[in-house]
Amino acid sequence: MARKKKKLSAKKLAIKKAKKNPNNGGRNGGHQDGPVQPSQTVAQETGAHQEDTSITEKTDAATAVARVDAVRSFFAPWLQNVFFWFLALIVATTALAGPYGQSGGYTPDLHMAAYIQVTTFLLLTLLALASIRITEDHFDIIRSPIVVPAALFYVYAMLSFFWATTKYDAVIDMLDWTGACAAGFAVLLLIRNYSSIYWFIFAMFISGVLIALLGIGQYLFGIDWVQQHITPGTTFSNKNMSGQYGVLTAPLGIILFFQAKRSPMIWMAAIGSACIISLIYYTRARGSWLAFLVELVLIVAACSYIRWGKGLALLLGWEKKIALLVALLLTFILFSLTPGIINAPGKILDSYSGEEQQHSLLEQSGLNAAKHVYHGMNYSASKRITIWLNSIPMIIDHFFFGAGIGNWRVLYPTYQEWFWPDWELHRNLYHANAHNDYVEIISEFGLFGSILFFWLIFAFFRTWIYVARRSTGRNFIILGPVIAIFGIGTSAVFSFPLKQPVPILFVMVYLGLISCYYSFLQPASAKAYFKVPYKNMIVRPLMAAFFLIATTFLFIYNYNLYISELNYRSSVSSLRLGKYRNSYNAARIAQQHNPWRPELLWLEATSQLRLGDTDTAIDNYKKVLASYPNSPNTLNNLATSYNIKGDTAAALEVYRQLVDTQPSNMQLKFNYTMMLLRLGYGNHALPYVNETLKHYQSALAQQTARWMKQEQALHAAGQPIVKPATYTSLEKRVHNLQYWKQKIEAQQQTQQKSAAQGDEKAVADD
Repeated sequence: MARKKKKLSAKKLAIKKAKKNPNNGGRNGGHQDGPVQPSQTVAQETGAHQEDTSITEKTDAATAVARVDAVRSFFAPWLQNVFFWFLALIVATTALAGPYGQSGGYTPDLHMAAYIQVTTFLLLTLLALASIRITEDHFDIIRSPIVVPAALFYVYAMLSFFWATTKYDAVIDMLDWTGACAAGFAVLLLIRNYSSIYWFIFAMFISGVLIALLGIGQYLFGIDWVQQHITPGTTFSNKNMSGQYGVLTAPLGIILFFQAKRSPMIWMAAIGSACIISLIYYTRARGSWLAFLVELVLIVAACSYIRWGKGLALLLGWEKKIALLVALLLTFILFSLTPGIINAPGKILDSYSGEEQQHSLLEQSGLNAAKHVYHGMNYSASKRITIWLNSIPMIIDHFFFGAGIGNWRVLYPTYQEWFWPDWELHRNLYHANAHNDYVEIISEFGLFGSILFFWLIFAFFRTWIYVARRSTGRNFIILGPVIAIFGIGTSAVFSFPLKQPVPILFVMVYLGLISCYYSFLQPASAKAYFKVPYKNMIVRPLMAAFFLIATTFLFIYNYNLYISELNYRSSVSSLRLGKYRNSYNAARIAQQHNPWRPELLWLEATSQLRLGDTDTAIDNYKKVLASYPNSPNTLNNLATSYNIKGDTAAALEVYRQLVDTQPSNMQLKFNYTMMLLRLGYGNHALPYVNETLKHYQSALAQQTARWMKQEQALHAAGQPIVKPATYTSLEKRVHNLQYWKQKIEAQQQTQQKSAAQGDEKAVADD
């Protein structure tokens, strides 16, 4: 008890000392590139648009960092630093964990998600173990307007698991969010002063530079250290995800450059930012381009707002101006380079020898990429808009509580043609994402979850406005995370960053850093933290045991997930190559490691169908439909299975369900029509015969016009004239439908005549 009182009195002495000498507040250590404490005198402050506060209020605000630092010194300084840097390394190295173990498939998202979940819970386990011996009777969490809505939104998202249709998809998203929220929670626990925020942001910026260098190497020099779908995929195997990582880290480098005072930091921030911006350009991802453009506008607006002295002092000093010019020149050069120029530099001189060669080189130039990026943009935009509009009835049907976390993709096939036919879905088991995180959030969480989500957005704006009005010129480092959130929020309108583990992690960490900054700006009279009781000595080992068990579970679960994913990829590849036995065996192994994934059952059923085990395939397809109702591929394969089995009535019922969910799919309607005709339901089939005949006659007319031109060209060239198979198939289909239409109409006329003759005879008898 005496020891406890001694500690409390030490805290009070630290606070009093900070009030008497505010320049000593916090543990910045006086680093020149680090942030200046808000406790500096009025003459030293550089922010001009601050509120007109009194000296007393500024002194109170100056003690906030010292006060928080004092009450949160649970561990020895060296141990506190170990925990802090462990957390910083987790966040900064997550993207680097993507390539490892990718043999046999592209699984970087799984690796990164596993890395986040296991390492963050390991950190929480170590914190819980270390806190068993501390003498404090509570622990403190940074307080800000963001914390409560973020916590409530997370809790609601976890509760939505209970009414989600497919639990597996819900669990995948839940674990991604849990790992990211655990990291954000650790930020609230471990950030103690402005210096901590500065070095955390610096570590995240360095990770962005390393990823950018890898992407530049992949694009220009063909580096193939890691597998990728489209260059430059960096460690994400996907150029869109690489662009989003650039959007998340580019503002950090730009703000670090403006704040830097020493030469190494100035040049590192300038050159690093140029590399990240070049990576965003190389990805040719329209969403990332737009997001970075928004970030640039916000940076210019913020820098115009923060003025001091006789103008904008962010670029004071000749060295910083030179570094900016070098960075701009480097960016221009990187924008101009292409793989062709790097691999054959002699073509630059040869290009002037002829107009054709010069035109070819210009078409390959990086500076002309914008023209090619927007090729086919209308199709991409219309496809996304179709998905968003078709999601409206899902939102209405699950208005209050939503469809459940991760279940937008599960229920969307039911509404796939509500507004406009979704042709892409006809070829897929399901759409993985809506390409709009806001549409998915509203669909999955309904009215109540959306209120919490938009409350979080409002709290973010409120917190940032408070911070912006009180930050000094040198301490506007927090502007980097704020602008990065705006950028990724813009990208979320056209893509799905909040469905990927790394962007979620960065957003939660950024929100934690902003919350810490807000807390440090609070006056001494305000509550800068939540005090959570922690005096029960039984609770402490229980918490440590809980986190240890959770860490072990996450490690085992993600290991099995990884092995299952490799076999899933192998099964898909074997199925495409026609190796059905190999596909079946790989699907079975994948199921053993991950028995809850419905796609594995679909692969197993499809392999069984190809191998002749029709009855088992039908049972498995029915199980898949229980998880993914109205899945086009599953219904089509189930109807095919019934046809092979000879159960035409059951096949007819499945085709009817397909036609109801996809009324614009004429191939399905044709199959359904032919089946009705074979079963003798001519009168019922006639409307479908007329509809499909009209469609195929129009398609045949277009094909005929093309074929006539092609026939003339072949005849002029003296080449053999052979009709394309598609044209011949259309002719046969139209001829077949015309035959059935005439036959059904003749039968109807015969029936009408017979009925009329029967009526006349009945009248005559009367």
